[in-house]
Amino acid sequence: MIVILDTSILRQDLLLRSPKIDLLLDFLTKTHGKLKVPNIVYQEIRSLYVRELQRHQNHLEKSRRTLQDLMMDQEISNFDLDVDAHAEKYVRHLRERLRLGDDDIVPYKNDYLPEVVRRATERLHPFTDERKEFRDVLLWLTTLDICDANPKESVCMVSANTKDFADKEGENLHPFLAGEATDKGARILYFPTLDDFLKAHATRFEFITREWILEQINVDSLKQEVERQLKLWEGSRFQRYIEHHEDDEFYDPSLVSVLSFDLSEYYCLGMTDGSIRIQATFESECEVEYRSYREEEEEYSDYDYDFDHLKGDWDWTYVTKTRHVPVEEMRYAYLWVESLVDIEVKDHEVEDIDVIDCYLQ
Repeated sequence: MIVILDTSILRQDLLLRSPKIDLLLDFLTKTHGKLKVPNIVYQEIRSLYVRELQRHQNHLEKSRRTLQDLMMDQEISNFDLDVDAHAEKYVRHLRERLRLGDDDIVPYKNDYLPEVVRRATERLHPFTDERKEFRDVLLWLTTLDICDANPKESVCMVSANTKDFADKEGENLHPFLAGEATDKGARILYFPTLDDFLKAHATRFEFITREWILEQINVDSLKQEVERQLKLWEGSRFQRYIEHHEDDEFYDPSLVSVLSFDLSEYYCLGMTDGSIRIQATFESECEVEYRSYREEEEEYSDYDYDFDHLKGDWDWTYVTKTRHVPVEEMRYAYLWVESLVDIEVKDHEVEDIDVIDCYLQ
């Protein structure tokens, strides 16, 4: 088996710290599989890392200037960052972390150009009507070359780019690409996430059940850890959700509490060291508070004055008028969050638990 990772997967965890990378590498060791990274992905992830460094460096410089303006008698030094040196250090880390040799970084060919042009003009997948998918075509053609060079191996392509590579359901390879692979005698399986790939290759252990997991872990402690991580979101993820459901202006969304916490699904992987890793998903309902702001019309009583030149005096009339007044109030939203939890089992006992990440549903 050969596994190909797209940039859309690597960019989710630039430094590859997720336990799922360990699970993937262990699975490939156990099954004598190989990991391949097309050169277009290798180059793209390096460029992405450089842009991230530069973006944060610019933010840091702006903050430094702002802070310097507030200082009375202290100089705030510039932060010097050798971007190129860190980029080279990053790609070395990438190769070491994924155990990539020179042969595992697969180059694209100059001979691809006529085929790229043909697909662009005829709008053949992975090109679409927008015709912006140049790198996707290079990735796909490289994948076909990998299949051609390894005719006895099945190839698993892991890419979050469901728009260009997947079918309408976003679960399997696009029919046009699947047909093309079949015509060339290639066996390509598509997975939109690394989690989907691992789940498809999970192992069943009779003693591990939903009830066993809940008995082995401290659910209250795990819930508290999830709540702690959600409070570190600083409202940014909550804000994006509320924007889709709130017509009025709002600000300062923050977590109030996790109301419910329940194990929704799990799968297991047997490791080469004899341990078992359970990848569990817990579903939570969370209460989030935020301040909303709007303007409302308010009626009030007033007088209209008009000077009567015949009388030489002012006449007044009692009238009802409207004005806009600001209204600010505290509101609450109830959101569903999925928490991904990594559970390590040794000798039928839970050895370690780690909350990997949390996602809004």
